[in-house]
Amino acid sequence: MSSRILVIMPARNEEELVGYALASLANQSVKPSLALLIDDSSTDKTPQILRSFALRYRWAKYLRIERPGGRNVGAAVARALIIGVKYATEVLSLKWDFLLKIDADTVYEKNYIAKLLEKFMRNKHLGVASGVTVNEPVNPEHARGPGLMIRRIVWEQVNLKPIIGWDSYIVFKAQMLGWETRSFNDVKMFVLRKTGVSEGSITRGKYKQGYASSILGYPLITAFGRSLRLATIYRSVKIVPYFMAGYFSAKLSKVDLVEKELKSWITRKQYSRVLKALFLRRI
Repeated sequence: MSSRILVIMPARNEEELVGYALASLANQSVKPSLALLIDDSSTDKTPQILRSFALRYRWAKYLRIERPGGRNVGAAVARALIIGVKYATEVLSLKWDFLLKIDADTVYEKNYIAKLLEKFMRNKHLGVASGVTVNEPVNPEHARGPGLMIRRIVWEQVNLKPIIGWDSYIVFKAQMLGWETRSFNDVKMFVLRKTGVSEGSITRGKYKQGYASSILGYPLITAFGRSLRLATIYRSVKIVPYFMAGYFSAKLSKVDLVEKELKSWITRKQYSRVLKALFLRRI
């Protein structure tokens, strides 16, 4: 029996780019059982574009959700995924095996779904996976949010919460539960705007990344190192203070959105990475 794919695309005010993402979805060599196009309270022409696509393809559905506030990308994306999965499963009675989250500002190669499915079929221990974004840094153990695919059983075990840093939450919790997580260099996607720009500006996006790092349990030393790495990648020293401001903001507000067991596991993992790097440097 072929695997059943549920695709969810959250979109908010993406009238300029969403058409490219939808075209790459329609061009996939393996079509999803359902592509749920979630209009996250858009105020531009995004709803019309999504509705038009849903009318054209029988495997696509349009759903509008309302939310307060501005873009608030991280937590809003997680909320859209949670609502979307519940809607597809309980309202539409969809039976599915894999969930693929795609972005409204990202284009996917023609065999993106097919290649990821093949990775999962070859490795029963693979729980979460993605391709890689062209011209962006790669962490082979960390599936990327813009094209993240997850087994249904892993989705149910992870029990995602509506938080900033949702993709890291999924990856780390899956790892803690014993699943393998990967990003694959031979599976390509192209983000039409740099990661973080969708937050309104790179600095604002990195503030939220710092915030997410804090609530997930990153120690100060690894958070600071991450801010330096991002500053190097984006060639902007301003990223460091914004990232760290987000980190300390979460610390001071004592945000408690991640369960203690997972947060402790992430902290230990990050310290282990630091110690490993120091050891290798001495060799």
